[in-house]
Amino acid sequence: MTLAAIISELYDQIRTLKRLKEMAHYEIDVIVRRVDSEDVSISREVHSDELVPGDIIIVPEGNKMP
Repeated sequence: MTLAAIISELYDQIRTLKRLKEMAHYEIDVIVRRVDSEDVSISREVHSDELVPGDIIIVPEGNKMP
């Protein structure tokens, strides 16, 4: 490998890591489906930083989610 190829690869990796880090801090309101204490499925809008394991996110048609 040439020095130029190594530098180019390193630059690409740094740029990719930066984009991933930015995406990790992306916050929006989402519609989530949860099961309440009576085993009833309910849908409601919450802020993305309130998501917990087990939540089912409803993505409207045509929208993109990170």
